[in-house]
Amino acid sequence: MSAPAAGDAETKNVRAAGLKKMAYGGAVALLFVSAAIVVYSNGYRMVGLGWLMVGVPLAWGLVGALEVLTGVPYTGLAQKWDELSAGRRGALTFAAVVAAFALMIGGSVLVVLMIQGW
Repeated sequence: MSAPAAGDAETKNVRAAGLKKMAYGGAVALLFVSAAIVVYSNGYRMVGLGWLMVGVPLAWGLVGALEVLTGVPYTGLAQKWDELSAGRRGALTFAAVVAAFALMIGGSVLVVLMIQGW
């Protein structure tokens, strides 16, 4: 058996940090969504800034998800992206757009169902 390469340890550190970002971002976003549900159930409405408070920790969690999936720090993703062939970039872009569309539709349906009291 050979010793693990230095890159493997670095990738594990990046993924561990990404997992922390996902956990913290998701927990804070869930806390804000729970507060929004309480606000709506009491007859009040949240407007722009209230939803921004949900979006910022959620974005932080998504950055962590990228780091977990790729094993590359967020700041180094642009360099890795430029190193990909045009065909792979196109396929990944298409997959990202489809995934984003599915998440938006699914999230919208979930919010409507929650508001309707389902």
